[in-house]
Amino acid sequence: MKNKKNDFKALGLFNNFMSKLIFILVILLLILSLFQVFFRYIFNFSISWTEELSRYVFIWMVLLSGFFTVQEKLNVRFDMILNLFTSSYSKWLNICIDILIAMFLLSIFIFGVKFSVFSMVQRTPALNIPKGYVYIALPIGSLLMFISIIRILKTNIIKDKYKTKEQ
Repeated sequence: MKNKKNDFKALGLFNNFMSKLIFILVILLLILSLFQVFFRYIFNFSISWTEELSRYVFIWMVLLSGFFTVQEKLNVRFDMILNLFTSSYSKWLNICIDILIAMFLLSIFIFGVKFSVFSMVQRTPALNIPKGYVYIALPIGSLLMFISIIRILKTNIIKDKYKTKEQ
């Protein structure tokens, strides 16, 4: 029981960290966009690095935010189709969908690591940083989503296991 409390505490701390990180990325994106607009319309001069950095911050923000969409079960599901089935079939169909999502995320992780390593030799045009630093968001985001979906699967299978024992 104590181990479960520690897991919830660690997950809460991680969720808190991730939400603050995503908030910082949103604020940074807003500041960069305002900076670009200000220079473009006030000084009639466009700064190329702000546009590039905004794009990369947006990529990181979206892929890290995917963790919360999976954790809160906000990812796309076909609820109308699931509602056609009885509750026991619907549970197992949900589990099958989660397994497919986990397999997809695992393949994205593997592909993302390979792609990130491969693109470390390429440099971005304005910032002159390795593109791999941008693309590493893909495996990190997919890994976080994968861990979250595995946690959901574990919870759903254990819940179903206990429900069938009680019935």
